[in-house]
Amino acid sequence: MAIDQDFAGRNYLHELRPAEFRQLPSQKSIQPLNLMRDELHNCDSSNHQRLIDLKSIALALRSGTRIRSHAVNINDMALAVLALLLAQPIVPALITYTSPGGTAQSVLAELSRAAGSRLEAAPAVADDILVLRLDKAPLDVAMAKIADAADGDWRQDGGSYLLERSAQKVREREAKEDEIRAQHFQSAIDSAAEQSRGAFDKATAQKLVELHRDNSKTLPDVATLGLKAPSGRAIAAIAKLIGADTLARLPIGRSVFATVPNRMQLPLPSSVAEPLRRFVAEQKMYADLYKGQDTSAGNEVRVFGGIGMPYMGPGSAEAGIGKSLLIVYRTVEPDSLVMTLVAYDPEGLEIANGDYSISPGAYAPQNPPDPNNELVGLPTMGSEIAMAIQNISSGGRGRSMFRMVSIVNDKRVEFSSTPVDPAPKPIRDALRQVLLNPDSVEPLALVAGPALVEAAEKEGIDLVADLPDSTFAGFCRAAGSAKSTAGALLSTTAAACGLEVDRNEGWAAIRPSAPDVRLTSRVERKPLGRMLREADRQGFLGMESVARFLAAQRKNPGFEDMDGLYLRLLNPSAFAMISGGAPLNALRVYGLMGAGQRGALLRGQRLLIRDLPPAARAAFDREVYNDAIGPTVDIPTPSSGAYVDGRYRALGAERTEAMPMGTPPDGVLTMKTDEKPAVLARDPQNGQVALWSADNIASMRYQAERPDLGGPTNADRFTRFQLAQMDSPTLHVDFSPKVTMSWTFTDARLDPTSTPTGYSGLPASFRDAVDATLAALRQAFTLGAGNTRRPRTPPPG
Repeated sequence: MAIDQDFAGRNYLHELRPAEFRQLPSQKSIQPLNLMRDELHNCDSSNHQRLIDLKSIALALRSGTRIRSHAVNINDMALAVLALLLAQPIVPALITYTSPGGTAQSVLAELSRAAGSRLEAAPAVADDILVLRLDKAPLDVAMAKIADAADGDWRQDGGSYLLERSAQKVREREAKEDEIRAQHFQSAIDSAAEQSRGAFDKATAQKLVELHRDNSKTLPDVATLGLKAPSGRAIAAIAKLIGADTLARLPIGRSVFATVPNRMQLPLPSSVAEPLRRFVAEQKMYADLYKGQDTSAGNEVRVFGGIGMPYMGPGSAEAGIGKSLLIVYRTVEPDSLVMTLVAYDPEGLEIANGDYSISPGAYAPQNPPDPNNELVGLPTMGSEIAMAIQNISSGGRGRSMFRMVSIVNDKRVEFSSTPVDPAPKPIRDALRQVLLNPDSVEPLALVAGPALVEAAEKEGIDLVADLPDSTFAGFCRAAGSAKSTAGALLSTTAAACGLEVDRNEGWAAIRPSAPDVRLTSRVERKPLGRMLREADRQGFLGMESVARFLAAQRKNPGFEDMDGLYLRLLNPSAFAMISGGAPLNALRVYGLMGAGQRGALLRGQRLLIRDLPPAARAAFDREVYNDAIGPTVDIPTPSSGAYVDGRYRALGAERTEAMPMGTPPDGVLTMKTDEKPAVLARDPQNGQVALWSADNIASMRYQAERPDLGGPTNADRFTRFQLAQMDSPTLHVDFSPKVTMSWTFTDARLDPTSTPTGYSGLPASFRDAVDATLAALRQAFTLGAGNTRRPRTPPPG
């Protein structure tokens, strides 16, 4: 090798990062080539540490890392350059390696063995799920693509490279995501404001009144009319005044805007005075017309988002408008703002309230279109799982929910119905074992990873993907289709799953468009596996099992999330137990307590808020201010009386008013448990089980009689029953003598002395309780106009 070839290598390094290599030794200062070769040879045979040091310098030069150590002398630099030129086995030049999906920690460990270099993941990145398809790919390019997909950087750490999350890259991408979200919210707010323009008159109010008795109205009709209602009109105007930037950046959960904010509230602009005035006047016109036509007496009132009964409180509009609130729930999947506007008089009595929701709809990254129409297949197990999830997946996060309100003997009664999953098809034992062990069989390596790898193979490109758990259902639905193509998976499917795809010179680098989704959608595999196996072993999920699982998660099991889908495939009834209105956030607080504290509560002992562990205290505070119902506030009744619908509607009842400084540390937690008989119902055809009380069975019977409530109950397939005990522990909090809050959980114990029997074999007292509840439901609800009764096989009995 000639000296000028050596300097061709120096120029190559200079091109990689010019500013770093201007101080490399000149040609005259380099020792004769044979001496350097000899030193490298001697290092290789006798001084391993010296060789490691030289390799580290060479690797730093190759990767463009600044060399900061004063111990690096000019000869070492020259030796390092020569080591590169002599192709010393520092790193292999080309790598062939495929991973259908695994944690960054495990994938980089395997890649290290293939590369001959030590690659590691820092804790913040270690649980990322990486999918790789490398076909004779340069290792340095692969490392750069991995760092880009993970929003990270490589840092040399001794003789290894450590992949770390880059705070700067995350901030930059989150700012970009916030800007995009704000633009979508701005469009939605502008559209709502435009549709709500015009005067509110009696003709519009009459249409809204008729809607409550017209079952033929569809949800698009309701959404359009909702912006003609006083609450929709006012909320659209106020949202525009607050601004899309502010609303789009609200945290997930409940936020309270106020005209005169305290520490727990956000400020409303002073310009909301006029929309508030119009809202109160228009709501009164609507309420008077509604009441005059006696819409609710003895009939059902169907309540959809934003179109409910026009509530007017006991406050005096003539006295003027005092402090008023806009309560905003920001939800995800879809990203929406559910807003309630409440106007109070100067004495703090409620004048009027109403609600409306603003959503920008689904928005996804715009990935370049890909015309590749080659079909992509899946391994047998992945295909089975994709098909099974397609069978139960709704294609969206929510299910239609129907709410009815009936007035019976001057008492307001509510009844909600949610369609349930169809009877699950039996699954092979091998598939069942895979689903029961997500801690040893990576869920994203079953469908999403293999599909992306094959798509890359079809296109002849190298692939690096960092997949969040939120992509699980989307890839199962897409890849499970017989028409799934390579181009669609790498463009439209990835975009629909919230993934950005960067295509460049034979590479596809894939990452989530919102960096925080890696954490917000993350399902911890070991706790999930433990919970699934407990549900499979005992047939239901007890309170302690769910609490342990939730304590290890940032999120609750979702209908279309990985954890929810696994439960629905294995034990739909167990999923129903933790999704049917259970206070999961409060149960997470319980799970985050120490074992001694949980035991003390179950024994009836008191626990102070200040004594909660830090994680439990933080979760507790979030739940108190985000719970859908909130604390009960006991406010003295004025002499004139101010109760509406059984409660005193005053500003002081709002939790951010009742506890304006946060939850008091000297608040007291206690727990009391109620018990009632129940049965563990079993479907002999597929082994599915469900835990039912007498009230549950009566409710399902009533739904079978009322097909207009929506969705089959499928309860008739459960024909074998075993006696059990259903416990209802209630966690009660006394924040102060006048502010309290409670959450009720569900727990169960199987009666070990009973044996499975038919419904008629159950104790007469239990069956009588079912009949009594069913009779009460029949009395409370009557068929409304336009409904017909269709025969249906009733549930057990």
